[in-house]
Amino acid sequence: KVVISGGTEPAAAATYTVSLKDGVKDADKWTVSPNPAEEGQTVTLQYTGRLKVKGVKATSEAAEASIPDGAISGKFSVSDGKQVYFSKGNLRYASSKWSFFDNQYDFYTSYSADAWDKFGWSTSATTYGMNTSTSNGDYSGDFVDWGATMGAGWRTLTSDEWAYLLKTRSASTVNGTENGRYAKAKVNDVGGVILFPDTYTHPDGVAAPTGVNATDEYGWEGNSYTAADWTKMESAGCVFLPAAGCRYGSEMIGLGSYGYYGSATPDGADYAYRVKFNSGSLEPANSINRCLGCSVRLVQEVAPNP
Repeated sequence: KVVISGGTEPAAAATYTVSLKDGVKDADKWTVSPNPAEEGQTVTLQYTGRLKVKGVKATSEAAEASIPDGAISGKFSVSDGKQVYFSKGNLRYASSKWSFFDNQYDFYTSYSADAWDKFGWSTSATTYGMNTSTSNGDYSGDFVDWGATMGAGWRTLTSDEWAYLLKTRSASTVNGTENGRYAKAKVNDVGGVILFPDTYTHPDGVAAPTGVNATDEYGWEGNSYTAADWTKMESAGCVFLPAAGCRYGSEMIGLGSYGYYGSATPDGADYAYRVKFNSGSLEPANSINRCLGCSVRLVQEVAPNP
């Protein structure tokens, strides 16, 4: 059986590679030309062995879509039939530039007019929530997605998507817990929540997570991972949401104790839904003041199979 892969994006210059399925007899007696081949080009297979060949079946197995630049490899379902990749770190604005933090456990611990990572609810009136006003009325209007700051494809999850991710989606069994979705932990001595991708294999040599899917039975100390441990878990697709606190005006509150993560969903004129957690609770849809500055973790949707 011949497998044709590659060229997942429509393009005039798309090319495809051709290979034989594992286990094909006399694999070394087959030649394929040209290889790679351009889209629409005829491929010739020639066999020089002694077996009788009645026919060859060629099928196309599209290559895995590439992971977006700036994203973690894990795939997370946020609704029936829709998956996303998470960005490699929380969103920040510093020195007149938008970017993601270098590490998933990074966040700012003090307010600076030139370094933002906790944003009021984003509307056209507040320029992505970079405002120290403590009046909800100054954050009025329709949502403006923070994803626009990082280019095409990036967006903010809705409140329903956060809830599905944390409470509903099917996922791998993690240390004996079916549909292991998350666990409280300290990563590089920073408290927060680890999100396990839909398909997950825990790395060898790293302590298995406890308190999987537990909202209040385990605090940050239930799991503790070094930066080296986390490198392995991140490579396996895990996401970490640090308890980066929040901002009220120019005052930082709850650093290392609470996590607040923005959603795209309003709750009336003065409130909006965010994910809220601490060492003893997790609320996927917490309605809080629009003026409260929260962390933002962007996503990109996984392209459906062609």
